[in-house]
Amino acid sequence: MSAIDAVLLAAFGPGRFAKAAERLREGNAARAELSRVALADGDLIGTCRIWPVDGPPGGVMLLGPIAVRPDRQRSGTAAVLISETLKACDAAGVTAVVCVGNLWLFGPHGFVANTGNAELPGPVDLKRLLVRGHGGRDAPALNGKLSVPRAARRA
Repeated sequence: MSAIDAVLLAAFGPGRFAKAAERLREGNAARAELSRVALADGDLIGTCRIWPVDGPPGGVMLLGPIAVRPDRQRSGTAAVLISETLKACDAAGVTAVVCVGNLWLFGPHGFVANTGNAELPGPVDLKRLLVRGHGGRDAPALNGKLSVPRAARRA
């Protein structure tokens, strides 16, 4: 098991595999150059990954999962991971980032509730579907089905 997988398992348990956002990660490849990890004393204590997603014209990136080892939670690490991952996306010219989460956590990073009619591959509370435009501005309304990019799907 990789260090990232160990942090995810410790933070979320196996229940994370049942979530709709996980369907957008299956058969997909995280963008390592945009994803971030947190280290303390040489140990991986947190992770924030970013994934390409097909759907709206130009596609979007999916943020998450964001996980911090339980003994390091409530330290601000998750907020730093989110911020640094979004800075990398902005620098790379990513036009929109989507996540499924709570506005109280993601709103300070420029996310707003999606105003479009997007569909995820599985049940999800669409009130928790959040979107952020480039630089935290002008979040587009996402419409249509979000899916794993064809090029990323396993043959």
